[in-house]
Amino acid sequence: MSEFESLLFLSKEVFVYQIPPRQANAGYRATEWDVDNPIFKARLRVLLAGEEKCVVRLEDKSTGELFAACPVDPKGLAVEQVLDSSRYFVLRVQDEATGSKMYIGIGFLDRSEAFDFNVALEDFRRSLVPAETGGSGNASGATALAAEPKLDFSLKPDQKITVKMAGFKKKKPAASGQTPAAASSDNPFFIPPPPPPAGGRR
Repeated sequence: MSEFESLLFLSKEVFVYQIPPRQANAGYRATEWDVDNPIFKARLRVLLAGEEKCVVRLEDKSTGELFAACPVDPKGLAVEQVLDSSRYFVLRVQDEATGSKMYIGIGFLDRSEAFDFNVALEDFRRSLVPAETGGSGNASGATALAAEPKLDFSLKPDQKITVKMAGFKKKKPAASGQTPAAASSDNPFFIPPPPPPAGGRR
């Protein structure tokens, strides 16, 4: 690879297995493998090349010579976890020269390593989502909003604000002899009493 490579995950030892073909649409199961007899013990590295290429490399533990390479696809079809264990995966390895593909199994000694391996691949796939779906639009919008100058709407010491309410009249003081009801009629929020019933006036 000519691009700059960065290491996303490293396991010093994984077990490599020859696996039977998948049964129809069912997933893979480690119980169907000969897990006691791996065909190879490898060092596993997950490498990021550039920003959009990721590969799982199985290498000789002593020399670092490449045993098999699995290019990781965004849809997660190249690496598949088995149905009956969290420590075993199926890799779709590809020959760099001929492009031919085949499926092999790998197993981790420790579940925590298997978990970290899966997380590294998921993080890579998620990093491709904004570029493909336009999800980065929210981030760019937030950046543009943050770049706008902030306006100062606070009042200066010598400034005042006058608020006028439509329909509101200043309450006049009640004149001497004026009833409270009459004085309240000047208040726009005052509700007058209902009129007397017909024929009830005298």
